[in-house]
Amino acid sequence: ILYDGTIKKNDIILIAGLNEPIKTKIKGIFQLDNKKLNAIEAVEAAAYVKIIATDVEEVIAGMPLIVANEKDTEEKENLIQEEVEEVIIETDNEGVIVKADSLGSLEALIGLLKENDILIKRASIGDINKSDISIASAEENNLFKVILGFNVRLKEETKEVKIINKKIIYQIVDEYKEWESSEKRKEEAKQIESLQRPFRLTVLPGTVFRQSHPAVVGVEVINGILKIDSKIMNELGKSLGEVKTIQLNGEDIKEAKRGNQVAIALPSVTVGRNLFENENILSDLNEEEFRTLKDMKQFLETDEINLLKIIAEIKRKNNTLWGI
Repeated sequence: ILYDGTIKKNDIILIAGLNEPIKTKIKGIFQLDNKKLNAIEAVEAAAYVKIIATDVEEVIAGMPLIVANEKDTEEKENLIQEEVEEVIIETDNEGVIVKADSLGSLEALIGLLKENDILIKRASIGDINKSDISIASAEENNLFKVILGFNVRLKEETKEVKIINKKIIYQIVDEYKEWESSEKRKEEAKQIESLQRPFRLTVLPGTVFRQSHPAVVGVEVINGILKIDSKIMNELGKSLGEVKTIQLNGEDIKEAKRGNQVAIALPSVTVGRNLFENENILSDLNEEEFRTLKDMKQFLETDEINLLKIIAEIKRKNNTLWGI
């Protein structure tokens, strides 16, 4: 599309490229007239024409083109390339990879992504290639192992990164945000699985199997989830060490849930001295665990949330700012 000036057959033209301008000579100009292409010698703006030229295999749709017959060709090369580099983005910051079929569509997609606060590590024109996949897969943050494409082709299949390639720009953003939200929920769920959960146990009467080194007692999980290596305390906030093993019906298990009656081994406890039958035991959370669980309470049961409040009340008897 010629929107300013004049172009003629045999003119030297510069077309912006991804890395450097493409310099070539116009061999022919054709204009559509009554559904037929007619050869013409020259054309003035504004007009839609087709051009035949050499060495244009690497030309990408949407790139700017200018006539460069004068002596200031080098200056024009810099000028036209700067126009492209204003749109093509490449930084060292984290973010997604963006590809589009033309300069105009790339500019539009970048603008929409920025409006939605989606970080961009690299944006360029052309099909999704091996280099794009390599850069995206190297991202440490899984939420940025993503390539967003508008109306481009995927030259190489991959399972290493998430690829969203659409012909409608708004669908790209909507699908990415939906996927991002889903991935965040998965990551949070994984994170909470690795944390000590709030729980309350009761030592069952008549189930002291060993008094010390380690003490082995029977307990019932009243609330929450008990896991191996969980730290425990009494209702006064005094530490009772950690739960070394959990057994259910003589079999070692990794965790016990509400209602389970299990035997637990406690290396730091002596029954009759710092632990007694019918006594309640609570999870001994540290402040970081407490804050994390509080922030992720949507993954906790109601009784676990109530236990967090009880644990905080106990801890704040000794430290009024605990967990705040």
